[in-house]
Amino acid sequence: LHDPEMTERLAAGGQELARLLRGGFPTPLPNSPEVFRIVGCS
Repeated sequence: LHDPEMTERLAAGGQELARLLRGGFPTPLPNSPEVFRIVGCS
């Protein structure tokens, strides 16, 4: 998650992503390839 491009994407959706990570994932998951990419890299 230290890639500059990924950092920009995280900044853009950071609040939503942080909320998901803190609270666990809702069902259904947001249909977003970026979310799955980020989770895969975590």
